[in-house]
Amino acid sequence: MVKETPKPIKPTPPKEKDKEKEKPKKAEAPKATAPAETKANAAAEKVRADQLARLRAAAGAEGGSGGTSGSGVGAGGNAPPGWTDKVIKKVKPLIVFNPESVSGNPAAVVKVNLAPDGAILSTDLVTSSGNAGWDRAVLLALTRAESLPKDDNGKIPQREVKLTFKPKD
Repeated sequence: MVKETPKPIKPTPPKEKDKEKEKPKKAEAPKATAPAETKANAAAEKVRADQLARLRAAAGAEGGSGGTSGSGVGAGGNAPPGWTDKVIKKVKPLIVFNPESVSGNPAAVVKVNLAPDGAILSTDLVTSSGNAGWDRAVLLALTRAESLPKDDNGKIPQREVKLTFKPKD
């Protein structure tokens, strides 16, 4: 039995050799997966490009070429009057602001970019009302809204619209 005890000690160096052998295999494995990852990345990029092309085609089919439009809410612009009423009904209740805290009736003009389904993609304050609290309240309300309603035809009339909000309207 005493002779058998040294034998387990001898396999220890070969295990280190095995580890050394495994290390090159591990180093080789990423080289083998790199082409697979490249193919996967290329496939994902192709899918993304296809989805983007479909969205652009859908935007063109709905007449939304991303062109600018006139003011919507409160100013009557190029947007259909019925649609602006729907926008007011959706966004106004989401504005948290005390209109008595401001003198006059300052207008905040916000440019809103919409997806073909009406989802709000981005908002940008075009003209400040001069009251930072009102400006923030309007932008936050649009963020809470997440999307704008469709018109009577079931479509979004414009992909980019300028909306005017006044606290006392």
